[in-house]
Amino acid sequence: MTMKNASMKPAQIMDYMTCQSGGFPNMGFTVKDLHNKLHSDCKEEIKNGDAEGALGYLSAQNGKSQMDYATFGDVLVFDPTYRTNAYKKPFFILAGVNNNFTTTIFGYGLLSNKTKNMYNWVLSTFLEAMDGKQPIFVVTDGDLAMCNAIRNIFPDARHHLCLWHLERNAAKNFHIPEFVFDFTTLMQMECDVEEFETL
Repeated sequence: MTMKNASMKPAQIMDYMTCQSGGFPNMGFTVKDLHNKLHSDCKEEIKNGDAEGALGYLSAQNGKSQMDYATFGDVLVFDPTYRTNAYKKPFFILAGVNNNFTTTIFGYGLLSNKTKNMYNWVLSTFLEAMDGKQPIFVVTDGDLAMCNAIRNIFPDARHHLCLWHLERNAAKNFHIPEFVFDFTTLMQMECDVEEFETL
């Protein structure tokens, strides 16, 4: 690795090692073995660098997230539905919308599982990082463990289900395009209870 870090190519490293060992029969490994070893070590360095790089980036973003949340954190969207290819862990986002109707990310991370205890930990850690400011509304996908954690950590917040998830669930469970269209239209309408009931 020292030779590779000094910009030597694998073929040059192999030539040097062959000379040092007194010939190819004394090497104990092949060119393919050398390539595999260099590749494996590079992957390990990159893997460790991923975590270090991510932590450095997150630390730099923390102050901005706190300011954004202090200003725009009345409505909090908690979405743990993403998955990453590399780590196969649920990825969550805590977000809101600023005064320009632009999505603002307050926090994010990887979860080891989707349990009430894990959600309790995420939300309580988030609350602590945001100086204890409670959101007024929390929007989620309706996961039961998450609902329980929201009641526990944000007891005064109003919990709403995400329109996109409701529409997706309607399409998945009913398989009637007309129903899904009518259902979505009703959800998006601005009307009072009486108007809604007559539709």
